[in-house]
Amino acid sequence: MTERNRFNDFRTFFRRLFYRKIVIVGAVIAVVFVLAAIFAPAIAPYQPNKIDIANSLRPISSRNLLGTDENGRDVFSRIIFGARTSLMIGIVAVIFAAVVGILLGVTSGYFGGIIDISGNSADVIRCAAYFSGVITI
Repeated sequence: MTERNRFNDFRTFFRRLFYRKIVIVGAVIAVVFVLAAIFAPAIAPYQPNKIDIANSLRPISSRNLLGTDENGRDVFSRIIFGARTSLMIGIVAVIFAAVVGILLGVTSGYFGGIIDISGNSADVIRCAAYFSGVITI
């Protein structure tokens, strides 16, 4: 496959992907979430852990966009800074799962035999999680 064909394949993929409006909306939401997490110190109007009992449980206002909690902390600032933590946990979880999956896959492909059972045990764990959810319903 030549470099030009590969470029055309990527262009066709992204054209078809972003043809749907829901994909564009999801991409915009994801980009806003990531940018808010990256620039949290610049966006947040207050420190997320600063306690101000005098302003506890304030309603939504121009001063506090989402109000304050029982300790007087700005809820909007806490959400923006919480996005940083959520994003980092998500990234670390994906990297960890990818490393473990790649190592198990390479080991299973190279050695085979008893190592292939690890893939079957993962299927059993997924089934057990599914059935435990069905039982609670």
